[in-house]
This record gives sequence, C-alpha cells and structure tokens, in this order.
Amino acid sequence: MVIRLARSRLRTTSLVALPSRCIEGGEPRVLRKLPPFWQALMLLAGCALALELAVYPLMPRSLMIQYLVILAVGMLLYYSADEARWQAFLSPLRTLLHSPRLLGLRRLLLVVVPLAGGVASFLLLDPVPQAPTELRQAHPAPPASFSAWGRRIEFEALDNPIRARFSDLWPTDPEGAMEIYSEAVAAGREIYFSNCVFCHGALLDGRGHLGLGLNPPPANFRDLGTIAQLEESYLFWRIATGGPGLPREGAPARSQMPAWHESLEEPQLWQTILYLYDAVGQEPRIWDPARSAVASAIRQRVETERRGLTGEPLYQLYCAACHGEEGLGDGVAADYLYPRPRDFGLGLYKYKSSPGALPPRDEDLLEVIAEGLPGTGMPAWRSLLSEQQIASLVPVLKGFDFVGTWAPADAPDEAFDEQGRYRGDRWLSITEREPVEGRVPYSEASVASGRAVYESACIECHGEQGRGNITSDKPLEDDWGYRVWPRDLTQPGSWRASEGTGSNPRDNTLERLYQRVSIGISGTPMPAHREVEEGNRDPLSLEDRWHVVNYVYSLRHADARLEPDGLLVGARVEESLPLSGDDPRWQQARPLALPLIPNLMQGERLYTPLNRSLVVRALFNEAEVAFLVEWHDRTESRPGSEVAERLQDASLTLYADAVALQFPQNSPASALSRVDLPLLQHGDPGRRSRIWYWNAGQLDPPMPSRLTPLNGRGGQKPKPAAGEDPTLSAQGRWEAGRWQWVVRRSRESLQPGAVSFESERYLPFALATWDGSNGEIGSRHSLTGWHRLWLPEPVSAAYRLVASGAVALGLLLLGWILFARPNRP
Repeated sequence: MVIRLARSRLRTTSLVALPSRCIEGGEPRVLRKLPPFWQALMLLAGCALALELAVYPLMPRSLMIQYLVILAVGMLLYYSADEARWQAFLSPLRTLLHSPRLLGLRRLLLVVVPLAGGVASFLLLDPVPQAPTELRQAHPAPPASFSAWGRRIEFEALDNPIRARFSDLWPTDPEGAMEIYSEAVAAGREIYFSNCVFCHGALLDGRGHLGLGLNPPPANFRDLGTIAQLEESYLFWRIATGGPGLPREGAPARSQMPAWHESLEEPQLWQTILYLYDAVGQEPRIWDPARSAVASAIRQRVETERRGLTGEPLYQLYCAACHGEEGLGDGVAADYLYPRPRDFGLGLYKYKSSPGALPPRDEDLLEVIAEGLPGTGMPAWRSLLSEQQIASLVPVLKGFDFVGTWAPADAPDEAFDEQGRYRGDRWLSITEREPVEGRVPYSEASVASGRAVYESACIECHGEQGRGNITSDKPLEDDWGYRVWPRDLTQPGSWRASEGTGSNPRDNTLERLYQRVSIGISGTPMPAHREVEEGNRDPLSLEDRWHVVNYVYSLRHADARLEPDGLLVGARVEESLPLSGDDPRWQQARPLALPLIPNLMQGERLYTPLNRSLVVRALFNEAEVAFLVEWHDRTESRPGSEVAERLQDASLTLYADAVALQFPQNSPASALSRVDLPLLQHGDPGRRSRIWYWNAGQLDPPMPSRLTPLNGRGGQKPKPAAGEDPTLSAQGRWEAGRWQWVVRRSRESLQPGAVSFESERYLPFALATWDGSNGEIGSRHSLTGWHRLWLPEPVSAAYRLVASGAVALGLLLLGWILFARPNRP
C-alpha cells in the first residue's frame, strides 16, 4: 500500500505531469499536461526566442514575423481539426470573456491593450533602418573552364602532378614518395607564409591579423566543412582565380581573395594545396581508389609522427616560419609583418610582469604563446597545442639566447656553444613579480590628475590625444634598428598583452597597464617609469603612475566601436551643409566605424598597414549630401614638410596622404545585392565605379590639395571623369594625429555615370586611405568593403499620432465588443 501510494505521488509530481490549473466552469481541476491554448502560446514564444537569438542576424525581422504568422496559422489549423481539441483550446478564452471573477482583469486589459497598441504603432511608424540581409553560396559550382596563365584551363582535366608522382611511386618506394611529398609541403609552407598567412592565419583558421575586417571572413581550413569536403581541382580553381573569378552566386564583389595566377606559378599552387591538407591533417576527396589509399596512408603516417610532438621539433613545425629556424625573428614571413616576429637572441621580451630589467617570468612566456597578441601575426596557440606542448617551447626559446640571459651565473664556459648559447638544462627561472599595490581607484578626479602627468611624461611620443603622433619630431627605432611607432592608445585592439582577461577584465587591464608604465617595454623606446636600479629615484611616483594609467584607460572609448557590416544612416538638416569637420552639426549624424583592410587583392600589395579603421558620418538636406570621414594617422604626410621629412622612415619614400570615396555606377536596383557591385579595386569592365579621390598635396614642389572625380573601369589606374561637377567640393585637415575630410555634392547627378543620392534607397559605397609616410601610393593602400548609405525621410509627427490613435481606438472598440457586451444584464 505504501509503495503504491509513493508511486502515485511520484507520477503526480513528475516533470511529464506537473499539475496545471485550467479554469473550466469556474472550477479548477488538475491536468497531466498544459491546456492546448497554453501549449500553443509557449510553442510560439519558444520559436520566436529561437529565431531572435539564433537566426535573426541572418534574416530580416520581417521574414521572421512571416514565419511566426505561418506557425500560428498552422497551430490553429491543427487544433481546429478536432472538435474536442478545439473546444479545449478555446476554454481559457471563454473563461476570460465570461467569468464574473475576471471582470477586473477585463477592465485592465481594456485600458492596457489599446494604450500599448497605440504606443507600438507610434514607434513602428518611425522604423530604424537596417542593412538588407544577403546570402552567398560558400562553394559555388566551378565553371567548365577558366582563364589563367594566358590560356584556357579545362576544370575536368585538372590533376595535381605532384600527387600523381608520389602516388605512383608509393607502392614500390614509400620513402622516395615521402621525400617528394615532404619537399612539396615545405615549399608550399613557404608560399603560404609569404602570401596567405596574413588573412588565413598561422593556425589556418581564417583569423589572420589582416583579415579580421573582411566580410565574408577568410576560409577556415581547419573547419571540416571546407577543404576536407573538396577536391584539389576545386581549390586550384579558387586560388588561381580568387574573388574576381567567382560566379555571381559567390558574390565576387565581397571576396578579397586575390587571383593568384597573376603572381604565382602553377606548380606553386599545387604545392600550397598539399601544404594546406598536410597542415590541418586532412586529405582531399579523391575518386581514384589507389590514390585515395596513398593519401590516407601518408596522412596517417604524418599524424603518427606529429602526435605528442614537443620541444625543438614542435617549434620548427609551427614557429620557425615567422621566428626563424634559429629564433632570430627572420622567418619567411618576417619581412611582411608589423610588428616583426620576436628575435629571441637577445633575451628581450616586450611583455612581462617581472620587475625592472629582469627577464620575463615563465608564466609571461606561456601566456603569450597560449593567448597570442591581438593585432599581430602571433595567434593564440592554446586552440591547437596542449599545455604540455606549450610548456615544452619555453626551454627552446631560452636556448636561442646568445647573451647569457637565461644561463645560471655559475655556468662553466664549456656549457656554451660557439654562438654563446647556453646548452645546459639549468635555465634561470624568474619568480619575482612587479607589485601592483597602492592602486588608485578609477575616478574622474584620478583621470584629471593622470592627464596632467601624461602631458609631462608621455605626450612627446603618444601625442596630445593619445593617437601616437610624435610631437618631438624624433623618429623611433627598436633595439634591432627597425622603425617603430608609438601605440595609438585610443584603439584597444592594439593594446595586445595589456588587454585584460578574467572575471574582471577592467581591473586586470589597469594592472597590466600599470606594469607597462612601471617596467617599460623591453627592446623599444618605451622606458620604465619606476626605478630600475636600487637607490635611484622613480621617474614617476607610484600615485602618478596609477593616475596616468587611469587616464590612458579613459582614452580607449574615444571612438565608435567597429561595425564591419553596418549601415550608414544620414541625418537630415534643414540649413546648409558644413564643409568643416569641427562643425557641431556632425554630432547629429550617427557615426559608423569601419575596419580598414590593406589591399592584398591585386597590384602592389600592402602587408604592413598603419591605419586600421575609420569613422564616417553623413548629413543631407533637400539639395545636397555631405560626408565626414575621420581616421587616425600619426603624421601629416606632405612631401617637402620639414616635420614629415624628419619623421620619415629612411627605407620608404614619402608620399602625400590621400582618401577616396567610391560608388557603383550601375542602377540603384542592384544595391539590394552585392552580387552586382563592382570589384573594390576600381571596379571592372562590366561594372564600373565612380571615385572621388582627394590628395593632401605637397610643399616641395608646391602642389595644393585637390579633389579629382575618377571613373573606375577595372585595371590598376582609374581615369579622370569627363567634365566638371561645380557642386562637388572637399576639404581636409590634419590635427593631433587625426585626419578629418569632408566632401559635399548635390544630390542630383550632373555628370554621366555619376551617382544620385535618393532618399529611402540603399546606396553602396566604399572608402580607401593612403598613408604617405608608410610609402603608400597607387594600389598600396587600405580600404573598406562595400557598405550602404541610407537617407531616411522622416514621418511627420502628426501622421504618426493620428495613425497610432486610430489603432488605439480600434483596439478599444474591439475590446468593448468582446468584454463589455457579454456582461450586460
């Protein structure tokens, strides 16, 4: 009896049969499941939540509403198909409409629902513009043939000749086949790290330091849905023709993949493809059973050899391409990276937590390897390597030092080789940590005090506003003689190891900044601001160091946050439009911050950009439209300027700074899809672009700043547009490490092929900048992807009030019919 009673109570309180109350005829009763009405309501709410959290960024909200309406109609059809189920579904509604006990609730709903409907209607009649959602095919079907290396190539005839060689040799001479394979992979590795690593990353995960602003992002080769599902011939076609060779469904205007047949030879592409599969431990789809078996055998052999790899072999596999085989920072990718890879020979490390001139703690080395350095070519290796593997690299790095940094003080001479490298195993291990006690809490008063300290100790290098513009007119070099620039403190993305982590990232960031200020950055002109040798006086007191840290932290929110796929919404003003960037009317326009990506697509490529983002705003009135473009640039580059010439890197030619704004010349209807947009590099013959190019000019020989309208027709050099547009004007000004460029024009087109700025219509645009001090000219520049401009027409307040009032009145009448009439005597 007791057991039966316990089982009965367990069934009653189980999750499947939780008690619910259903009002039926005024009497409550316990149900084993929710009533149909509440089932439908919960299902609809759950689907709405799922669409909002998981799908909304990929589709317009209007389409989501359509899906929910279809779902609601489907549920009504389901419940109404059975009379008993339909009556059960309607039961809660009948109770609400007729029960005397719910009279107060009905009166409340009669007030709240019309009021909420009116307010919602008022807000919906002034919608927030959103960029249209676009879909693209990740792996579009290849063409039957394509052009490369001056000839037509049949896709079906493509075959990797290197794979054919070692596959045919494998049955009789596996070691000879492995030698051919290894040589090809090594060659492909050099090609990858000289051309591809900047976008696809050292981890081959599509997160290269120059590719983070690309949309769509570079391919993640470690994703099993990419190259593991493809044939080598498909990769060959994609690499050879790049973005320009994609069909329409692949949205060629958005892909920044270069057409590598223009700069690499055919065998180099096959070598690179072999390296990709080798590096990620995958094999291509191969229809020949014999070749497929060889590919599997080689993959298994390589996987076995690399399983659990540690120490020196692990370093040579993953690190040598950037840091060099001897750890001197001279790998194949080194000349294409800024900042350059670390040279371990002098035992100098930028980011450490040990006091003074002491070498870094082992924990510092482990953190940099595991977490990487954002904004540089150094990735976070924790996603690929185990803690044991990462720890095994620390002795390797110490072993590259040839100045005795890590050797014990009593090490005998015979423990060092001819280059001065310690070959023992008693490595020095630092345990001391720079103290962070005496912290001054972050506050407005501390920030104000820090500003005064900053002006006395930091402004010569980091500039008045912290943008890294040198005010001392003295060029800076690191200990290896390479040109370096002070950090732009307003951009947190460049803070690297100073960016905090953990449960309280702000406090952790402040502590790391304090260590940078106190210790300095070894190997660079950034000095220590706490005494290095005992008995010396601190350059900055402990309190002042905390004040300046709080001030520097306050600079990180000075600019808008990056929106790689945002929409530029213009603000309407009634008066004339400004031609100065300081005009307060620009504050009415919402800023759009966009990442800048260096041109790696065609022409002379830019691998070491200094400008990484810009901010654009738009104002318009009935007759004109104006754009304000702002970007940080450490120097005002004008040939002939004494300051610019003194700061110029001797290895680079000084050119004038420049900026350009580009629009497509095709019809506005194509603006809904980027498929029909021209290529970013000056368009292409079938899809031309109109470019407004502004050059800052020069002092020697004298040349004023100038604005030139250009027609982009593909190729490397656009041509000047025919005729003049008297309504087009521009003005640029550099101050405190920032350019402000304003360009203004009539909304109506006055030239053939020029763009018209219509309201309530998406208009694509793209931007480009040239940093003259960085040797940027022609195709060597940074650019944004295609984005869209929207000039909204405001809905009158009177119309919104009348419409929302009508909605509220209609809901009130409907409620009176439903609620009030059934209760009349």
